[in-house]
This record gives sequence, structure tokens and C-alpha cells, in this order.
Amino acid sequence: MGNLSITYVDTSSIKPYARNARNHPRRQVNLIAAAMQEFGFTNPIITDENGEIIAGHGRLQAAKQLGLTTIPTVQIGHLSRTQKRALRLADNRLAEKAGWDLEILAVELQDLQADGFEVELTGFETSYIDVILDAAANKKSDRHGDDNIPAAGPAVTQAGDLWQLGAHRIFCGNALEGTSYDNLLDGRKASLIFTDPPYNVTIGGNVGGKGEIHHREFAMGSGEMTPAAFTGFLKKLFSSLWPIAETAPSTTRAWTGVTCRKFLRRDIRSTRSLRTFASGTSPTAAWALFTAPSTAGVRLEIGNSASRE
Repeated sequence: MGNLSITYVDTSSIKPYARNARNHPRRQVNLIAAAMQEFGFTNPIITDENGEIIAGHGRLQAAKQLGLTTIPTVQIGHLSRTQKRALRLADNRLAEKAGWDLEILAVELQDLQADGFEVELTGFETSYIDVILDAAANKKSDRHGDDNIPAAGPAVTQAGDLWQLGAHRIFCGNALEGTSYDNLLDGRKASLIFTDPPYNVTIGGNVGGKGEIHHREFAMGSGEMTPAAFTGFLKKLFSSLWPIAETAPSTTRAWTGVTCRKFLRRDIRSTRSLRTFASGTSPTAAWALFTAPSTAGVRLEIGNSASRE
């Protein structure tokens, strides 16, 4: 069989297999190309002695898309024609037989996110990553036997209490009041905001795992407000958030929950404007736009649109 060696050849000399049964949609080719730009061409194309591809059709398409003139290849010349045809199928199909340890996968994805890496380059889509992380957060595996959760007891925190947990601070207060943020941030600005205000619907009958879990009603925004009052409620909340947002560097991220499955992503820019677009699970996504110019109050518009701002 001999030792394998990598040879760089002209991209134009590589011949795709005419009966390649594996499809490579444009989206996948784009992801392969992006991964090549990030990691380099780390997986050589396998060819036979005639330069015809045995494995690597998607990589060839991505290389052409990137304008690469030479690419790494490994030539295999010891296989019969039948074996080459079988290997083309096996190289793709056998990889599909593997599975994932979702608990370890969640840890790896979380670590990559914490390092600021663009996790989509791994091939996992954002929506699926959210599912994996949510499932890991809700799973009680205690694989290493190091979970020691104390029994539930009476609540001791009161409004106005500030908890210091190492480098983290948790404040119990009214999110509509600016003094709450003053106490929490101690003069600093927020580079990212994640907030999930009430949706002005009752908790009973809408939240609780098909009746298996019972939660208390929100203190405000729990179905008692008129549309006008709820809009005013949101305006007051966003007006409280604006002063704490970091305006330099040029962009601060703010995420606001709109429904249980939809989120709004906002870019807070130094122009004192906040533009919002939605990403949801359906073609029609909730959207909002509000601006806070220095000479006027906050303007909030809420509606539905099939397009994105």
C-alpha cells in the first residue's frame, strides 16, 4: 500500500468524478470556504493516479470559489476501479454513522463562544447550537458527581440588596428605575444587554410546561395593561436602558425577548439611535425600532413584518 504523501497540484488539473452521488449545496460550499479561510486547507483532496477525485468534491468547489490556484492532494494508486467506486461512497457514509456526546459538545461550543470564536464555522447552525445549549442546561446528568445543590429554602433577598459573587454583581430592584442600574454598575457602562421583559400576558395557562410547573404572575406586564399602557411600559424600560449602554467602541449589543421563540438584536451606535431587526422561527417575525435622539424622547414602534430591517 505504501506511505501517503501530500502533493500540491494545479486546481484546474483535478477531475471531479462524473457519477459523484454526494450533493454539495451552495450553503455548504460557502461554509467549507469560510472554514478554509479560518483554518487553512487542512484536509487534502484524495485522487486516483489519473487525478480523478475519490474524496473531496466539496473542498474542490470551495477552493475554486476562493480562487486557489494550487491545492493539497493525496494520490492513491493501489485501488481497483471497483474499490475506488466503493471508497467514494464509504468516505461519506461511514462518517454519518458517528454520533455526538451532546454534553461534551455543549461544553466545547460554550467555550468557543466564550473565546469569541465564530462558532458557525464549525458547521453547526446558530439555531441548532441554541437547542444543544438549552438541552444541556436543562439536563441533570451530574456526570462527574460534583453537583451539590442545596435544598430549597425561604427567599431572603429583598429589594435594594446587592450581591457580590466574585467578579459578578446581582442587584434586586425595579428595572424601570435608573437608580437600580446605578447601584448595579457602579459607574460603569454595559457592553452587552440581555433583557426579557414581560409580554403582557398572564403566566397562568401560558407558561409552565403543560401545567406541570407553576410560576407566580409578574408584578407588572402580566396581562393587566392596555396596548397603550404596555407600549408606555416598554418605552420606560428602554429609556432606562439607554443611559447605561456603552457607546464606544461604535457598537453595543442588546438582546430583547419578544416572544418565547423570537429575539430582537439591537445595534446601539454612538449616533444615539437603536435599530432593531428580528430573527425568529417563522417567516413572519416580530420587529421593533426605537430611536433616542438627544433632543427628543424615545419613539417605539412594534409590529409584524415578513422582511427584516
